[in-house]
Amino acid sequence: MKRIVVTGMAAAAALVMTLAVPGTANAASNTTIGSGPVLGYAYSNGNYTGAVLTIRGDCGASGAGSQLFNLPHEWNDTISSFKPATKFYDFSLYEHGNGVGSEYYIPAANSGDTGLEVVLHFNDMTSSIRCWF
Repeated sequence: MKRIVVTGMAAAAALVMTLAVPGTANAASNTTIGSGPVLGYAYSNGNYTGAVLTIRGDCGASGAGSQLFNLPHEWNDTISSFKPATKFYDFSLYEHGNGVGSEYYIPAANSGDTGLEVVLHFNDMTSSIRCWF
């Protein structure tokens, strides 16, 4: 398994990652998965544009320690940018469903709703997302 880790930012710094330049993926508009508080937003294009997938849940706070989301079919291999809604949780984006395959890991200290853009080679590869409590 290949793991890409975002590190080196101060704990107070926030990170917003852009996985690639704006793409042309066809995803459903304004889809929501899960229930509860908003954990993050995935976008079909780079720079936080295009269709939006809102991810809601408790991030495993109910006792599991993490919460895994398999993306709806229309969002599989479609995400080009991702914005965590909080700096309190770690996130992992996976190449395949059920948290399998290459992983893009975002530590809690580096996530948040504003900050630097990081361009990576994980565009249109995400099939599942895990939020770690």
